[in-house]
Amino acid sequence: MLTRLKGERESFTRKPAESVVRRILFQMWLPYGKWTCHNGREILFNRHYEPVWERRIIDKDYIALRANPHEWMEDIAETVHYYNDENPPHKDKQSLQTCLNVLDDFGAIYDMLMNMPNNDS
Repeated sequence: MLTRLKGERESFTRKPAESVVRRILFQMWLPYGKWTCHNGREILFNRHYEPVWERRIIDKDYIALRANPHEWMEDIAETVHYYNDENPPHKDKQSLQTCLNVLDDFGAIYDMLMNMPNNDS
């Protein structure tokens, strides 16, 4: 049972819960960084360092595919990060835009947006 002190306003909000859900979705779906392997393969990874998307050269073209999130990467030649703990995309619009641009350039944004969970289901 909730009780209020005299003069205290009743205030209920969903913002903390929505903020947590947004942070979790962003951490899982948006790229935190990119690994480039010695053979030219590129892998976008999320905030948990799980591969999310990969891009390989097939018939002289880069093809974006969903990555195996359980794959252990051993052939990494370069690592790039798109944001840090000071500017996560769930709080920083510029970081969010950077992540969306990376997904678009990678060729994965349409598939990511179409497969994200929503409130309608």
